[in-house]
Amino acid sequence: MLKYGFICEFDAEAGRARVDFKEDGFVSAWLPFLVPFAQDTKMSIPVAINEQVCVLCDTHVEDSVILGAVVNNTDKPYTGASKNKFGVKFSDGCKVEYDFATNILQVNTVGKVELSATTIDLTGAVKVTGALVITGAVTIQAGLSVAGPMTSEGVNLKTHTHSGVVPGGGVSGPPIL
Repeated sequence: MLKYGFICEFDAEAGRARVDFKEDGFVSAWLPFLVPFAQDTKMSIPVAINEQVCVLCDTHVEDSVILGAVVNNTDKPYTGASKNKFGVKFSDGCKVEYDFATNILQVNTVGKVELSATTIDLTGAVKVTGALVITGAVTIQAGLSVAGPMTSEGVNLKTHTHSGVVPGGGVSGPPIL
């Protein structure tokens, strides 16, 4: 049978919760969550206290499993939901969304994004809006085009001058700072 209740305790590490069945006047024992993966690939989906859930129960609510949260008048799908979008919105406002119609994957975060790998390959045009800081060596295997001023250790590469310029095949002195 299906029963509806509200999360009253949650153990994220064990993947279980206790459910308050208010209409029946009792609180369940610790119940596991139904998740898409649990063996080699794992998934953790936190729930909120007082979140309404649906539970598949045996007669005595002993061998039961929490099927998931229930969309209702209070807890609605995130803004922007549609038949063409897969999306997850987190409690702090971060959102990951894929639009099947436009083929756009969008990640909006209030914090930072960290990627860590031995190699990160980007294929396609890459546009950076905002400052870019590179702390490692840079290798450019094709041309480089710079639209604005370019400096190296405080020296503007377009407008700097040199001292000790000798006509002909001589070597000039270092740039004047």
